[in-house]
Amino acid sequence: MPAMEEKILFRTAELIIETLGSAAVQEIKSLWNVEDELQELEDTLSTIKAVLIDAEKRQIHEEQVRVWLERLEDVVYLADDLVDDIVTEGLQRQVMIPEKKNVVKKVRTFFSGSNQLVFRHKIAKKIKDVRNTLERIAVDRRFHLRENMSEEVTKVVRKPRETHSFVLRESVVGRDGDKNEIIRLLLESCTDHEQKVRHQEKVSVIPIVGMGGLGKTTLTQLVFNDESVQKHFDLKIWVCVSENFDEKLLIEKIVKIAGDESTKDLELEQLQRNLRKELAGKRYLLVLDDMWNENPREWKNLKGLLTNCVEGSRIIVTTRSKKVAKLMSTSIQPYELGILNPDNSWSLFKKLAFEQGCQEQASSIILDIAKEIVKKCGGIPLAISMIGSMLYQRNPETDWPSFLQNELSNISLEENDILKTLKLSYDYLPSHLKRCFTYCQLFPKDYEIDVQTMVTLWIAQGFIKPSDHSQSLKDIGYGYFLELFWRSFFQEDKRDKLNKVITCKMHDLVHDLAIQVAGGEYATLKLGEGNIHKKIRSVSFEFELQSLEEVPISLLQAKMLRSILLPKQILYPAKVRQGESICDLIVSNFKFLRTLDLQNLGIKILPNSIGQLKHLRYLDLSKNEEMVTLPTSITKLVNLQTLKLNACCNLRELPKDIHKLVNLRHLELFNSYAVRHMPRGLSQLTKLQTLSHFVLSDDNEGSKLDELAGLRDLGGELEILGLRHGIETKTAKLKEKQNLQSLHLRWDLVRRYNDNASSSNEKCEMTIEGLHPHQNLRELTLAG
Repeated sequence: MPAMEEKILFRTAELIIETLGSAAVQEIKSLWNVEDELQELEDTLSTIKAVLIDAEKRQIHEEQVRVWLERLEDVVYLADDLVDDIVTEGLQRQVMIPEKKNVVKKVRTFFSGSNQLVFRHKIAKKIKDVRNTLERIAVDRRFHLRENMSEEVTKVVRKPRETHSFVLRESVVGRDGDKNEIIRLLLESCTDHEQKVRHQEKVSVIPIVGMGGLGKTTLTQLVFNDESVQKHFDLKIWVCVSENFDEKLLIEKIVKIAGDESTKDLELEQLQRNLRKELAGKRYLLVLDDMWNENPREWKNLKGLLTNCVEGSRIIVTTRSKKVAKLMSTSIQPYELGILNPDNSWSLFKKLAFEQGCQEQASSIILDIAKEIVKKCGGIPLAISMIGSMLYQRNPETDWPSFLQNELSNISLEENDILKTLKLSYDYLPSHLKRCFTYCQLFPKDYEIDVQTMVTLWIAQGFIKPSDHSQSLKDIGYGYFLELFWRSFFQEDKRDKLNKVITCKMHDLVHDLAIQVAGGEYATLKLGEGNIHKKIRSVSFEFELQSLEEVPISLLQAKMLRSILLPKQILYPAKVRQGESICDLIVSNFKFLRTLDLQNLGIKILPNSIGQLKHLRYLDLSKNEEMVTLPTSITKLVNLQTLKLNACCNLRELPKDIHKLVNLRHLELFNSYAVRHMPRGLSQLTKLQTLSHFVLSDDNEGSKLDELAGLRDLGGELEILGLRHGIETKTAKLKEKQNLQSLHLRWDLVRRYNDNASSSNEKCEMTIEGLHPHQNLRELTLAG
């Protein structure tokens, strides 16, 4: 059986090629005279990219393809870092230009003469070395790969799944309530309201949706064989659809089961006639088990042929995809099948793991161990059944305790039916969603994931592909999340007033799947753990990091690290931590970081060395309460997209050159109310989409409201502090900010008292009128 670990390189190669065609790189090409070298690199990458989709598909079953991708992976990432170096140099040059009048002379001096020759020689050699290595690996393969394949046609080829309608009722535990609810939907007469909704539908569709292993098929078998259901319907048909939605084949199966055996070699026209004939005058129940197809047109075509029947006919569809469930039913809400509760989970485990399902002979110690094992299964019937049956063959006194010490993900793939079942959903994902999913293993098990944070992390890693200029990367990324959510990779969602998902969790077994398929690219560190592989590119600390000594020495070998996350930092602020030392260690060893989480480390003074992390896209400095200022060097991070400074309660000001962060999209200052003013030049951050609050001041150093005018893409929540009557407010142009959802306007109490004494009511009204928001705004508060 092949390993689960997979290499996903298509999106990375695609991103490099897109970047090589960007305006910033075009300018550098001519400036450094490296047009030929970069064009050759682009050509080589394009040749490799053309076969990557086929290679990513075939690696699952072909070891030599997987090894080839593994060799290729390091060099593709190296090319990515090199191209990012080039882009960064170009951005830094652009930032320099407005600085001083004689800057053009400085730039020419820097990029000419000996400086240019040395730099050009250095960068040209790096490009050539990377290209040569890519070419050697590209040609060094003894297998053929198909070129330019579409992701839609690269689903993993496997033996089609087959299911049937029979189940032993006594073997099913904990599904009586679900069974009764589905039967109610099948048998009950419609209310007047439901009848109006369904008046155009002779056949109602009941989708049952949930992640793999929950027992959707088993529940449907229970319903199908229920005596009341058998009596209610004239005709009952069970068809397993699986991944291959073939309209003609499905019609053949339905007609054959309905009673017409002469379906072989018939044309589609004759088949549809036979189908309509078999259904005519009958109230039928059709089960379409294990549906994957998300094409509404194909489903509409099939459903149209299933309407020649008596009213009250029903179709039950089982699927892992909420998207499939919604498109198949227009009148009945999908039935979301949940996990088993603890009592039912224990009952199922006892039945399978103990002799004759009897626990009386087991000691209290063994029972405690058994209950802990059941907890690991997370209420998934397939996992409980698999592990219960496995442990039945083993000695409870010697084998069960050792099993408890291992995660389910450590069970060999040959034994692990649950992960193989879940992996079917993973195999069905396009390449870009696979990358996003595997990255989520960096969040600890049972962790409440902030969806917006998760999306910004995906963006920082380059996982999100722009579609067009009208849609932001954040919106595209949220769409990626929904695709995964609809496919049951996330659960326990919480929503805001607009029904947008704000937090979610991953089931423990889905988390195990992410670990299995990602292999050695990611690591989650436990306290005291060592032996970190040097090829690790993303790391998450599963403990509260407090001192330099807690960072494993072996981690320092992972020089190509791209992500460091600290999801376990406690909520209340740290008083004694070695934040500066940890930060220095990180900067001096990991030059290629895209994502750096330094929240709640007790940092008082952020080291100047932070400016050396030129690849950085995401920086979280939240909850460092004693940090008063940020170093000027932070403005060298021209690639930075997200800067989080939430709950930095003593932070007084932002760097005056913050306008140099030309790629900044999200600037968060929630609960950082000590900031006295916003620096001038904020209006130059035209890509800004999140600005949690904006502080006005009287001094000449601070920004005025007109700085907000050019920030057209601001969305989410904005709080404006320090307002007073009589000031010009129309210059903020809040009416043009159609993406803003919440606006909080706060007046300075002292100034407001003084202003009220000298300002007319007309001036007060003009001030408020000038702050009139766009009609899309959902929430407005005025205070002070």
